[in-house]
Amino acid sequence: MECKFLGCRIHISVAFVTLVAVTIILDRSGMAAWTIESAFLHESGHFIAFYFLGCPPARVELLPFGMRMETSKEAPLGYAKEAVACLSGPLVNLALFLLFSMLGRTFGLQWMAVPAAVNLVLGTFNLLPIVPLDGGQALFCVLCLFLEEKWANRISCVLSVAVLLPVAILAFYIMLRSGFNITLLVTVSYLVLLFAKGQWRVHRIHG
Repeated sequence: MECKFLGCRIHISVAFVTLVAVTIILDRSGMAAWTIESAFLHESGHFIAFYFLGCPPARVELLPFGMRMETSKEAPLGYAKEAVACLSGPLVNLALFLLFSMLGRTFGLQWMAVPAAVNLVLGTFNLLPIVPLDGGQALFCVLCLFLEEKWANRISCVLSVAVLLPVAILAFYIMLRSGFNITLLVTVSYLVLLFAKGQWRVHRIHG
């Protein structure tokens, strides 16, 4: 399914719709709905940032584990602005965490602890310096301001592995301790696949 919004073509994949529907149907705690909403606001932060930075997206594709955004080649962002665009999503989540926490304490709304926690986890996780994540991409852009792209890529690669390894061990430990809750392990496995795929492409282009 595809539609247009502010001149941008938005493609919604069948896999994305299916995952959202199944998740909401199977979830009984209400956590899934908040997670989906927080993820949507996260991606909206990126979308809006591109507009304010003078490079409106030409096409957006909603995928099961995120959003792929294509910008116009006629108006490239540059490394500094791209780093800002990368960080805009996590910053939205952290701002929502502060908002929900403040409202919950001020008005005694205990249920706001759930969306606050979801946004804190989502924002913090995406700031990790792992290349597929916003934090890793922002770090790569910042490094490119001072170093050649090949050295920025190598440093980003080393840091990604250094962070992925302990996170993967933690995910495995949580799975064993929680009665085989594999949520984090699946997420980390997906990140490893994205990282490996990205490095394979870099090797083919520059190798």
